[in-house]
Amino acid sequence: MEELAEGLLRTTFRVAKWVLFELFVDVVLYWIGRGTLKLISFGRYPQSNDRAEARCIFTGFAVVVLVFVALIYLLPA
Repeated sequence: MEELAEGLLRTTFRVAKWVLFELFVDVVLYWIGRGTLKLISFGRYPQSNDRAEARCIFTGFAVVVLVFVALIYLLPA
């Protein structure tokens, strides 16, 4: 019985981890990347009918990494 409960708990945590990761990628990174691309292109890219989801997510990831690297180098030790 304990093995069944342990397996169910492990599965629940895996699903929760997957949902939180997808939420972070699909919401946070996408909108950071979309805003950055709009700022760089002066509002021209991506357009509302454009399918640039992967580009927005990649740009969002790059911006987050660059901000963390900049904070590491700029903050006094």
